Amino acid sequence: MSILVNRSTLSSEVKKELLNKNERMRGDYIWIFANIVKLRERYPDEYIAVENKEVKYNAKTLKKLLTEIISSQEEVDDFAIDYIKEHPTNLLL
Repeated sequence: MSILVNRSTLSSEVKKELLNKNERMRGDYIWIFANIVKLRERYPDEYIAVENKEVKYNAKTLKKLLTEIISSQEEVDDFAIDYIKEHPTNLLL
């Protein structure tokens, strides 16, 4: 479960753990971006939950994805969650 805390009250061990989690999450989002073509083929128009550069859960709706993660007794905030559109969005300016 996520909690809000004052940064100045965190121990150095907790700060280190939070920084590591943040870096891992960043790496997972970079992995999603780098593998978007393959992900579009495998998970078109689905939500995915990635942990350690691996898709662990996928579902057609965000509610179903979150329910599946929670029912597996895992923490939602341990995952990089993204929606994979089948076709990229093109903006005309």
